[in-house]
Amino acid sequence: MNSAKPDWVRVSIHPTMTNKGIDYFISSLNETIHHIDIWKLDYKFDPKKNAYQHHDDVQFNISAMFSMQDNKVALA
Repeated sequence: MNSAKPDWVRVSIHPTMTNKGIDYFISSLNETIHHIDIWKLDYKFDPKKNAYQHHDDVQFNISAMFSMQDNKVALA
């Protein structure tokens, strides 16, 4: 199943951006285009969330990490 997300992004280049910042963005975009076939293997698509997740991402339930004791947040 493919993502329903669009295959484009909008980029705004603000007049206060430096040439160095713009060059960095263009370089990063070129690296992504060049390495897409390799880098995409690091991600898994979750159709229920309609989102991609990197294989190194750790999923956890943050609310389970904390408990309320005497109106103070404490690590569980």
